[in-house]
Amino acid sequence: MGTDAALPLLLLLLAATCSVGQCLHRCCPRGAWLDQGAADCFSAPDNASADFRPALHHRHRNGSYAPAENASVPVSDEHPCPEGYYPLEPETDPAEEHYVLTTGELHFPADGSVLGPAAFCLAEVFPDGRVRTYVCESAVDVPFVVPASFALYGGLMLVSSLFVLATFFVYASVRRLRNVSGLCLMSYTAVLFVGYVASGTSQIFDVADGAPCFAAAFIIYFSFLASFFWLNVMCFDIFWTFSGFRSLRGTAREREHKKFIIYSIYSWGCPLILLSVTLVMQFHNDIPDGLLRPQFGVKRCWFPDDITILAYFYGPVGVLVLCNIILFILTAIRIAQLKRETAMLKGTDSRRHDDDNRQRFNLYLKLFLVMGVNWSMEVISGLVGGPEYVWYVTDICNTLQGVLIFVIFVWKDRIRRMLMEKFCPKRASTKLSKSTVVTYSTRASPSRLSHGVLNNKVTDNSNGDVKITAITPISDDSDVP
Repeated sequence: MGTDAALPLLLLLLAATCSVGQCLHRCCPRGAWLDQGAADCFSAPDNASADFRPALHHRHRNGSYAPAENASVPVSDEHPCPEGYYPLEPETDPAEEHYVLTTGELHFPADGSVLGPAAFCLAEVFPDGRVRTYVCESAVDVPFVVPASFALYGGLMLVSSLFVLATFFVYASVRRLRNVSGLCLMSYTAVLFVGYVASGTSQIFDVADGAPCFAAAFIIYFSFLASFFWLNVMCFDIFWTFSGFRSLRGTAREREHKKFIIYSIYSWGCPLILLSVTLVMQFHNDIPDGLLRPQFGVKRCWFPDDITILAYFYGPVGVLVLCNIILFILTAIRIAQLKRETAMLKGTDSRRHDDDNRQRFNLYLKLFLVMGVNWSMEVISGLVGGPEYVWYVTDICNTLQGVLIFVIFVWKDRIRRMLMEKFCPKRASTKLSKSTVVTYSTRASPSRLSHGVLNNKVTDNSNGDVKITAITPISDDSDVP
C-alpha cells in the first residue's frame, strides 16, 4: 500500500481516536510555531526540533498526578478553537495549574474541573518553542468528552446490573429458593442493582453539580455500603451454619424468620446510621472546622481526596472485608473438621453429609474469590494509589461482579429444573419421569426383594421375573443457594 493510499486510513483512525477523547489538538499546523503577542502562526525556525512533545501525565487513583514518561498521544492538526483561544498562565494564577493527561483530557486540580480535547489546544510558542496550553474561548459551551475508561466502566456496570436483576427475580419467583440464604442474596442483589445503575449512569453521563450530583453521590454511597453489610451477613450465615452454635428457639420456619429479621436490622440499620452521619457532616452549618466533612460536589460527585474516602467509605468497608476473610477462614477450618469427623463413617447418610459439605465449601470458595477478593482489591487500590491503568483488570472484574454472581447462583442445573417446574410444569414433569424411572429385572422372589427396597414398585410376571421400578429422588439442596 502506497503512502497516498495509506493517508486516508490514518486520518480515519485518528478521527476515531479523537472521537473517544484520546487525542490532542495543535493550535498551529504541523511545523509552525505560535507568536503569542500577535496570536499568529508562522513557520518554525530551521533549527527547531521536529518533535512535538507536550508534557503528559497519569492521574493516580488517589487524585495525584505523575509524569507519563515515554508516553505518546495522537496529535491532530484540526483546529478545535474557531472562535479563538487564550493561554493558561499557572505561573501567575495558581487556579490555572493544569495537567494534560494521556487520555487527552485537561485537568485542573484547584477545582477538579476537566476539559475534553475539543476544548483546548497545544502550541509551540515563540521564541523558545516551549509547548503551552490554550483554552478555547467557547470552552464553556464545549461538552465534556467522557474518558474511554469511564464509559467502559459505566457500560459494564449497566450490563452487570441486568444480571444482578435477573438473579433477584429468579430467587424471588421460586419459592424453594426463598430461605434465609436466598433472602439475603435477594437483598444483596437488590441494593447492588441500585448501586450499579447509579454509578454506571453517573460515569457515562456528566453529572456536573447541584442536586443531581448530591443525589447520585449519596445513592451510590448508601447502596455500596449496604451491599458490603449484606455480604458480611452472608459470610456470617455460612459460618453460623457450620459453627455448631445453638440455633434460635421455635419451629424451623420461626427460626428462619427471626434470623432474617436480625440480619435485616443489621444490614439496613448500619448503612443508614453511616449515611445519616455523612448527611449531617455534609450539610450542617455548625460543624467545627477541625472535623472532616465528606465534601461531596466540591471536586466531583464523590469524595474529593484520600483522607475523606478513607474515613467515610474505605474505613468501614475495610473492616467488613477483614471480618469476611476471617469468617471464611473459620468456616473452611470447620468444614475440614467435619470431613475428618465423618471420614470413619461409611453409611449413605455420612456420604450424603460429606457431599453437602463439599458443595458448601465450593460455594464458600466462590463467594470468597468473587466478592471478597474483588472488593479487597478495590480497597487496596484506593489506598495504595498508582496510575489508573495498573488497576484496569481488577476494576473490570469488579464491574462484572453481577455477571459472576449470576453464573454462581443461577447458572446451575438445579436452578434450571426449578425454573422449568415453575414456568413449564408439563415439560418438567415429562423430563423428570424420563430421567428418574429405572427398571431392573431379576429372578429373585418379590418378597426377598421388597425387604431391601424402599419406596419401589415391585411387580411379578408369569415367567417369575421380578421388575422393580425405582424412583430415584432428586436432591433438593434447598439450604444451599
